[in-house]
Amino acid sequence: TSTTTTTTFIDHPASASTCDTLSWPLYNTAVGDVCAASLIDDTCHNAESASHAAAEAICSDAGARLCSANELENNVALGSGCGLDTERVWSQTACTTEGDALPGFLMTKGAFETGFPARCKVPDELYNVRCCADHPAAVAVSTDTSENIEILGYSTTILEGQPGSV
Repeated sequence: TSTTTTTTFIDHPASASTCDTLSWPLYNTAVGDVCAASLIDDTCHNAESASHAAAEAICSDAGARLCSANELENNVALGSGCGLDTERVWSQTACTTEGDALPGFLMTKGAFETGFPARCKVPDELYNVRCCADHPAAVAVSTDTSENIEILGYSTTILEGQPGSV
């Protein structure tokens, strides 16, 4: 007897609050039931003034999370405000910088734009903030101890108990 496990979890831990709780609309469901906002607590964080840690804190304090690069490139945040569709924003997707091989995070446009690939940046650089949250249907639990996933052409394994695991 074989068992099939289906999960809609792709590349991020669930947000603390749901889209409904935050009253954020679903702009695009191409990557699942994810909502986004750029106006967080009545503030646009669009002056390229947030480090990655500050961006994470802004989103977390609102009950949300940073959007993944995959979500941004699939336009889940398109039109979510503050003029950030064509501006550089932090994502929660970890990476390693080219050349000096430092740990970093992918930075990309607030919505997909051809010719502007995600770039790995060190966390102390300053960029804009766009936050995402999950609709309850987007949060599923897998009983597998590891999953292989592919994000933006990168292949990775998420292990149980590790950051980003389910």
